[in-house]
Amino acid sequence: MSVASFQELLAKETGVEAAVQEVLVGFPPKLLQLPADPQKAQISCLGIEDGETIVVRRHESPRAAADTLNSQGNPTSVMAEPADTVDDESIARALAMSYGDSAAGPGPSAPAWHDDVTIGDETGMPISSEVLPDGTCIVRRYVDSDNSCLFTAVAYAMENNRLRGYDLRQIIATAVATDPTTYNEGVLGKSIPEYQRWILHPQRWGGPIELSILASYYRTQIAAFDIQTTRCDIYGEREGYADRVMVIYDGLHYDALALAPTEQADEDLDVTKFDPHSQYGSVIMAGAKNLVLKLHATCQFTDTSHFKLRCGQCGTGLTGELHAMEHAQVTGHRGFAEYK
Repeated sequence: MSVASFQELLAKETGVEAAVQEVLVGFPPKLLQLPADPQKAQISCLGIEDGETIVVRRHESPRAAADTLNSQGNPTSVMAEPADTVDDESIARALAMSYGDSAAGPGPSAPAWHDDVTIGDETGMPISSEVLPDGTCIVRRYVDSDNSCLFTAVAYAMENNRLRGYDLRQIIATAVATDPTTYNEGVLGKSIPEYQRWILHPQRWGGPIELSILASYYRTQIAAFDIQTTRCDIYGEREGYADRVMVIYDGLHYDALALAPTEQADEDLDVTKFDPHSQYGSVIMAGAKNLVLKLHATCQFTDTSHFKLRCGQCGTGLTGELHAMEHAQVTGHRGFAEYK
């Protein structure tokens, strides 16, 4: 595959045109020097290893996307972070409202399906657990949809505590300041003081960088399952941390996963940390994967990159969150509704 073809794939997945792409690889991300003639150069010349994280940014307006490569060196999917020049969360909440899910407002989260359909198992009940061979269960522990769901989900997984979300923001802000070499402006997309102000704001969302920092802080692997792609990215795995916790992402919202004695067991009995190298650790991961596959099969995720929207203020038709972000940047509009 040529570098030009590779950039075309990145452009298709992220919406960042090849002419304005900045491509960073690994963690912490390092800026690649793209060849002068990408048509003639092959992707092998970039030195990207299988499984490495890719970040794509615009020159004039940083817009990041994280992904892993498959064995052929092709991107399997991309999770895009919107530009910092708009109020990302207010737009995402408007998108969530157009889908009728609870990510648009405070209070306990519910699975992100349409209100006018019933999606669940054969009994009609929402899918939120997977029974393991020994009768124990992988359960999805919902956290509030308050723009801090990643931090709250990690806090629950690490400490069985839903009240530590903001503390984790402070931990991240401290971590980047104490290691400015690793967490430089190229990695963060902004200066350290700007990033600290940004991450400490309770309306700002976390992503791959924050998960990596938290895995390092707790010296514990974080397995992050994505319902839409059924992918699992494991932060801290290369560092060889002895324990692992799990979180799950539906396109707009993170929750925690835990091991419980039964589906109805009290949360006080939850086990959230386990040894990923043990035989039972493999059983836990397989159970979590099965749960994700069931959630995917019943479309319990929000595909913000492809759903059809209409601006409620001017009537413009839009496709996906990226298009909505760009429209909001130009017009200042924030009201969107899904349409078929």
